[in-house]
Amino acid sequence: MRRDEDGQLMGHLRALAARSPDPAAEAQATLERSVNWLVLGLNVLARGERLRAHETLWWVEGGLLRLARLREGATGHWGNATRRAEQELSPDALARFAALTGPLDRLERRYAAAIAWTLDLAAGLGLALDDRLAQELRRGRLDA
Repeated sequence: MRRDEDGQLMGHLRALAARSPDPAAEAQATLERSVNWLVLGLNVLARGERLRAHETLWWVEGGLLRLARLREGATGHWGNATRRAEQELSPDALARFAALTGPLDRLERRYAAAIAWTLDLAAGLGLALDDRLAQELRRGRLDA
């Protein structure tokens, strides 16, 4: 096993740890990742893969929670969006997040809530979302 005898690795690690993310600069990419997961989830749900759709929704939740933090100016825990969310986010944001959670037999409702919140956050943050994609999301069906 080699050690960091000259301290170069430690220097790089410290630089990474000191670097703070810029949530505003990451917002568009966060939206795009969330929409990709949302589209995947809608497609696997349409194929009847409910467990996979449930799992995929977890990725959507994380992205939307980050965007909600940005919208509310509560980006201190950007890297771990659930940390102190109950204390730092508005009751409305927490209620919208809660609507994304629940049992397998409510996946359609949960995805509908995710779509609505995605579209609201994108508009509220002035983020770009393809018009055709937004219309398809509103209809709740997308072809893979």
